Amino acid sequence: MKAGNDSIFIWCKVAQLICWVTALFCVLYFAALAMTTGSFLRQGFRYVWLAGSIVFFLEGVFFRRQLSYFKTSGMFSLSRKQRFGQFLFVAVIFSGCGVSVGELSFILKQPERIPADIPVKYVLVLGGGTRADGSVGKTTVERLQVAAAYLRAHSESVAVVTEGKSFFSPEPGATGMKRYLVAEGISADRILCENSAMNTEENFLYSAEVIAKAEFFSASEARQLPVLVVTSCSHMQRSLYLARRQGYSHVYGLSAPVPGLNILDVYLREIASMVKLQLMETVRLLWG
Repeated sequence: MKAGNDSIFIWCKVAQLICWVTALFCVLYFAALAMTTGSFLRQGFRYVWLAGSIVFFLEGVFFRRQLSYFKTSGMFSLSRKQRFGQFLFVAVIFSGCGVSVGELSFILKQPERIPADIPVKYVLVLGGGTRADGSVGKTTVERLQVAAAYLRAHSESVAVVTEGKSFFSPEPGATGMKRYLVAEGISADRILCENSAMNTEENFLYSAEVIAKAEFFSASEARQLPVLVVTSCSHMQRSLYLARRQGYSHVYGLSAPVPGLNILDVYLREIASMVKLQLMETVRLLWG
């Protein structure tokens, strides 16, 4: 019995250390991400890192209390409720890891390349967030640089920059995106702005209307044109899926890199978005 308790004691010490190191990492990572945007208020999904730090800290406190009790009594004491809580915590961690691996296998797939014999007139550049001063964020900059390089190499192509105005932004994101492309040498008359979209589905919904207005036909006809989507590599597969679901018949992708600091955050957010999308699809299928 004593040998078994000693093993549990060592395991609890290791678990406590892991929990507190993880909690510290999460809160420091959240702070680093917040500093890149210049505000601790407009973080959106990134608050999950702050929540994670609290959960792991409390888990570390639990192990510390168990260790303190062991030192005074020579044994561990867990109530039925505590055992269930620990089982639930471990189950959530392992289930999350399993789901993440499955979703990443889809997210990391390479987009379909544009066939050489298909001319693409419209390049849809999806916004990735703006700063409080209206300038484009790092994620958006990466997308715009990839788009600018393509537009310089294909003079017949027209960009559709799409992002609406968030609560913290002084103007629609598309306005700053157009300003950035013009500074990169792309003529303003080759850039169309879609200023209303607040999520990926709306990016494609409203962009079709912008293209339709430029071409003087319907949005459904606009979705039949070949279009090139420029977005982050982490965001590409979900974007293409949503575009095709809306009726875009010839949609291709051109991926932009993710800024190094943001890699963990954007892939976790994308995994969560894919899980949410699949749950909504399941509910829609079951309930019509």
